[in-house]
Amino acid sequence: MAALRPSRLYSRRLRNEGTAIFNLIRNIGSSIGISVVQALFVSNTQVVPCLAGTAHHTGSDGAPCPRRPEGASAVAALNQAVTAQAAMVAYIDDFYLMLLLTLLALPAAAARAQTACAPAEPRMSH
Repeated sequence: MAALRPSRLYSRRLRNEGTAIFNLIRNIGSSIGISVVQALFVSNTQVVPCLAGTAHHTGSDGAPCPRRPEGASAVAALNQAVTAQAAMVAYIDDFYLMLLLTLLALPAAAARAQTACAPAEPRMSH
């Protein structure tokens, strides 16, 4: 919308309303994007410890590890380590999502840049 000439699209009396609607839509889109990323983060933070917890209790060949945590403090330390790793995996997944969305938006940005740089049609004087 910023590349279009507002004077050709609508009258001066509607410019304030158009600006308000444009900002409202932009703010709602930002809120939805933040909510989606946060939901993905929370979901992955809860799913990954289930997967990582099984890896800590078995060795690479599937046999039980010889060292198992004993006592409440050892279990708490293991839980903290697994949760920290799960949070890192969730952040990485969030950034992959944002990378994917950016790559999907690049063709639209390139098309918009081409139309903004296109030479204007000559005006005929009367």
